[in-house]
Amino acid sequence: MTDLRDIGIVALEAITTPYRNALYHRRAIVEGIRKIAFRNMAHLIRATEECGHLGGRGKESDDWITEVQNKMLADQGVERNKLNRTLLEWATYYPVQVYLCLLSASVKFYGDIVKK
Repeated sequence: MTDLRDIGIVALEAITTPYRNALYHRRAIVEGIRKIAFRNMAHLIRATEECGHLGGRGKESDDWITEVQNKMLADQGVERNKLNRTLLEWATYYPVQVYLCLLSASVKFYGDIVKK
Protein backbone atom coordinates (compact mmCIF):
# COMPACT_ATOMS: atom_id res chain seq x y z
CA MET A 1 0.00 0.00 0.00
CA THR A 2 1.25 3.47 -0.86
CA ASP A 3 2.02 5.78 2.01
CA LEU A 4 0.19 9.06 1.47
CA ARG A 5 3.21 11.01 2.74
CA ASP A 6 5.18 9.73 -0.25
CA ILE A 7 2.73 11.04 -2.83
CA GLY A 8 3.40 14.47 -4.30
CA ILE A 9 0.71 16.92 -5.33
CA VAL A 10 1.15 16.10 -9.03
CA ALA A 11 0.79 12.36 -8.42
CA LEU A 12 -2.19 12.93 -6.13
CA GLU A 13 -3.90 15.03 -8.77
CA ALA A 14 -3.21 12.39 -11.43
CA ILE A 15 -4.70 9.70 -9.20
CA THR A 16 -7.84 11.67 -8.29
CA THR A 17 -8.59 13.25 -11.70
CA PRO A 18 -10.57 10.27 -13.08
CA TYR A 19 -12.74 10.22 -9.94
CA ARG A 20 -13.27 13.98 -10.06
CA ASN A 21 -14.27 13.78 -13.73
CA ALA A 22 -16.61 10.86 -13.03
CA LEU A 23 -18.22 12.73 -10.14
CA TYR A 24 -18.74 15.79 -12.34
CA HIS A 25 -20.23 13.59 -15.08
CA ARG A 26 -22.54 11.98 -12.52
CA ARG A 27 -23.74 15.30 -11.07
CA ALA A 28 -23.98 17.35 -14.26
CA ILE A 29 -25.23 14.83 -16.81
CA VAL A 30 -26.44 11.55 -15.34
CA GLU A 31 -28.37 13.13 -12.47
CA GLY A 32 -30.15 15.55 -14.81
CA ILE A 33 -31.27 12.73 -17.10
CA ARG A 34 -32.34 10.70 -14.04
CA LYS A 35 -34.60 13.51 -12.86
CA ILE A 36 -36.23 13.81 -16.29
CA ALA A 37 -36.71 10.03 -16.59
CA PHE A 38 -38.17 9.64 -13.09
CA ARG A 39 -40.47 12.66 -13.51
CA ASN A 40 -41.83 11.32 -16.80
CA MET A 41 -42.34 7.80 -15.44
CA ALA A 42 -44.03 9.19 -12.31
CA HIS A 43 -46.45 11.08 -14.56
CA LEU A 44 -47.19 7.88 -16.48
CA ILE A 45 -47.89 5.99 -13.24
CA ARG A 46 -50.12 8.80 -11.90
CA ALA A 47 -52.09 8.95 -15.15
CA THR A 48 -52.45 5.16 -15.21
CA GLU A 49 -53.74 5.21 -11.62
CA GLU A 50 -56.17 8.06 -12.31
CA CYS A 51 -57.56 6.18 -15.31
CA GLY A 52 -58.02 3.09 -13.12
CA HIS A 53 -55.62 0.87 -15.04
CA LEU A 54 -52.80 0.34 -12.55
CA GLY A 55 -52.49 -3.17 -11.16
CA GLY A 56 -54.07 -4.97 -14.09
CA ARG A 57 -57.56 -3.51 -13.70
CA GLY A 58 -59.39 -2.45 -16.84
CA LYS A 59 -56.97 -3.78 -19.46
CA GLU A 60 -59.53 -5.65 -21.52
CA SER A 61 -58.33 -3.97 -24.73
CA ASP A 62 -55.53 -1.81 -26.04
CA ASP A 63 -57.75 1.25 -25.72
CA TRP A 64 -56.53 1.73 -22.15
CA ILE A 65 -53.11 2.80 -23.50
CA THR A 66 -54.66 5.54 -25.61
CA GLU A 67 -56.79 6.58 -22.63
CA VAL A 68 -53.74 6.94 -20.40
CA GLN A 69 -51.82 8.82 -23.10
CA ASN A 70 -54.78 11.15 -23.61
CA LYS A 71 -54.85 11.81 -19.85
CA MET A 72 -51.14 12.64 -19.87
CA LEU A 73 -51.54 14.98 -22.85
CA ALA A 74 -54.53 16.66 -21.18
CA ASP A 75 -52.43 17.18 -18.03
CA GLN A 76 -49.84 18.94 -20.19
CA GLY A 77 -52.42 20.98 -22.09
CA VAL A 78 -51.40 19.43 -25.42
CA GLU A 79 -53.73 18.43 -28.24
CA ARG A 80 -54.68 14.75 -28.12
CA ASN A 81 -53.73 13.30 -31.49
CA LYS A 82 -51.67 10.42 -32.86
CA LEU A 83 -48.51 12.50 -33.37
CA ASN A 84 -48.53 13.83 -29.81
CA ARG A 85 -49.21 10.34 -28.42
CA THR A 86 -46.19 9.04 -30.34
CA LEU A 87 -44.00 11.90 -29.13
CA LEU A 88 -45.28 11.34 -25.60
CA GLU A 89 -44.25 7.69 -25.76
CA TRP A 90 -40.76 8.66 -26.89
CA ALA A 91 -40.48 11.38 -24.24
CA THR A 92 -41.57 8.93 -21.55
CA TYR A 93 -39.35 5.95 -22.33
CA TYR A 94 -36.22 7.27 -24.09
CA PRO A 95 -34.97 9.28 -21.09
CA VAL A 96 -35.17 6.09 -18.99
CA GLN A 97 -33.13 4.21 -21.59
CA VAL A 98 -30.56 7.02 -21.84
CA TYR A 99 -30.29 7.16 -18.05
CA LEU A 100 -29.72 3.40 -17.80
CA CYS A 101 -27.03 3.57 -20.50
CA LEU A 102 -25.25 6.43 -18.72
CA LEU A 103 -25.53 4.67 -15.37
CA SER A 104 -24.15 1.47 -16.87
CA ALA A 105 -21.23 3.38 -18.39
CA SER A 106 -20.52 5.03 -15.04
CA VAL A 107 -20.51 1.71 -13.21
CA LYS A 108 -18.23 0.20 -15.86
CA PHE A 109 -15.88 3.19 -15.61
CA TYR A 110 -15.64 2.84 -11.82
CA GLY A 111 -15.02 -0.88 -12.19
CA ASP A 112 -12.21 -0.27 -14.68
CA ILE A 113 -10.61 2.39 -12.45
CA VAL A 114 -10.78 0.15 -9.37
CA LYS A 115 -9.07 -2.68 -11.29
CA LYS A 116 -6.14 -0.37 -12.06
